[in-house]
Amino acid sequence: MSRIGEIEHVVVLMLENRSFDHMLGSLPGVEGVVSSEGNPRTDLVNHVDPTDPSSPAYSPKLGAQFATPKSQQTAGGRYGGPSHSFPAATEQRFGTQTVEVSGSPTSPYNGAAPHTTPACNSGFVASFVKELERTYRGNGTSLEEQQRKAQEAGEADPVEEVMEVFTADQLPAIHALAQEFCVCDHWHSEVPGPTEPNRLFMHAATSDGLTYNPWQFDVLSIPTIYDRIDAAGRDWAMYGFDLFDSSNFDSLKGRPNAKRTWQEFLLHASGGELPFYSFICPRYADAKEGRANSQHAPHDVRYGDQLIADVYRALRNSPLWNKLLLVVTYDEHGGFYDHVEPPKAVKPDPAVSPNAFMREEARRYHRTYLTSPSYDFDFEQLGFRVPTILASPWIERGTVDSTTYSHTSILRFLEESLKLSPLSARDAAAASFAPRLSRTHARTDCPLELPGPALPASDPELYMQEPPSPKQEEWARRYTTKLSGHSDTGMRTERCFPTNESLSRYIELRNRCDAWACGEDWKAARFEVHPDVKGHWRWRLRDGSGDILAASTDAYADREQAIRALERARFLAHQLGDPVSLDSEGDSESAG
Repeated sequence: MSRIGEIEHVVVLMLENRSFDHMLGSLPGVEGVVSSEGNPRTDLVNHVDPTDPSSPAYSPKLGAQFATPKSQQTAGGRYGGPSHSFPAATEQRFGTQTVEVSGSPTSPYNGAAPHTTPACNSGFVASFVKELERTYRGNGTSLEEQQRKAQEAGEADPVEEVMEVFTADQLPAIHALAQEFCVCDHWHSEVPGPTEPNRLFMHAATSDGLTYNPWQFDVLSIPTIYDRIDAAGRDWAMYGFDLFDSSNFDSLKGRPNAKRTWQEFLLHASGGELPFYSFICPRYADAKEGRANSQHAPHDVRYGDQLIADVYRALRNSPLWNKLLLVVTYDEHGGFYDHVEPPKAVKPDPAVSPNAFMREEARRYHRTYLTSPSYDFDFEQLGFRVPTILASPWIERGTVDSTTYSHTSILRFLEESLKLSPLSARDAAAASFAPRLSRTHARTDCPLELPGPALPASDPELYMQEPPSPKQEEWARRYTTKLSGHSDTGMRTERCFPTNESLSRYIELRNRCDAWACGEDWKAARFEVHPDVKGHWRWRLRDGSGDILAASTDAYADREQAIRALERARFLAHQLGDPVSLDSEGDSESAG
């Protein structure tokens, strides 16, 4: 019997881009990559050429790299680790991105998939090899040369990264959480592809036909689970560090609870003030407060494992613990190997890929690949497995749940809890994990905290002066296009970020500008020109409360001169970047 009625608070932590086998495949008792004796399974293999079983083969390897080496950061350094675009995921599943049917290319999802070894999930190595070849070629070397150097130095073959599997001693928090509560070993992402479509499904039960990351896409007007919760008279909040999923949705713009800080989460947890539904976004860019912890390659996954431990500790020591459910999951597989074939799914709505926006992108920016057969998709297929753990004192210790779930199972649970109508046919058909809340009494033996990983030595004073990783810089350029109130709004900024500090400050500024733009205060603000007591003209800026924020130091002979001076000040404020720091009047010390 489900104890769903005992749950008054649901908390979801969604991390980035890791497959089930990659993160939890070594866990005993799950459908992973080890035998009952704990040894890597010999029946799991990927070939460099999936159609040629005599080509070089790779099998899952216990022990994974915490961070992707810089030399392996693909696509010109912009993306670390394997590719996880929709076409890349198609190749990872079928061994190819398209197939020839009657002389024309078509998606393998439409049938006529090639014969590969193994029959499914055969193209992870083939896809990664292509990424590495492009990367090394751009660096003036080759994959063969790097493999030879690795062999001579006694180091791992670069190709092995895509097949690597973390162990419990490497990532103790997520493994301990899985063993203490319920691990779902058939939880799939919603789309066999990248981050944004899957995160859209997480909040709206559809991606509105998108199979790629629409960084410059206007915010969506589709309904979300937050709208449903609002209508039911219950509360919610989205917590995070720097970048928030709420920026994607029109109905969430300007909502104070759509951008709560990590410190607010800790405060609300300790004070017993968490809302009915809490969603946590990880930290994407390095900051003085800590390193990026999203676990998106190429970044060090240990910081994300520590985030899992921190979230659990905050909730376990909250007065709300006995009324609470924590779900830790990942948006998509990140291109890392998983051996379980993704199942069919219910089509959420009439939308298909490529949708109208993708076609317009292809036309306007000559991105013709977006309308190629490699992007054809009808959304009747789930993505690869991702790690997901359910934690609550109402769940039996050591549970392994092999039910087929996906991210919309979370929405289904919320809808069941509040008796809400579904957002789409996908969440209406999703399996609910409510039966896992099966205990007659809440457990009293739940650990007060999880073991954390051994974090590398890290000095904010040093790393904040280092250049940001290309991936962090790319995130900031793309995610901030949807934030309002800034001269860069609606465009992919071309500003330079020489240090992590400059990038962090830019993200903070964009979030502040977005909050200001979405608020009401600025609508009452105004520029004024006025005569002073001597009859000279000056200008000033008042905020919405009437306080003077800025004023001219010069006096002007007439009103028109004051207006021209004001217009010039407004122009310069719009054009200039970060302020210059001065150590004394007129002496420049440093530029931010």
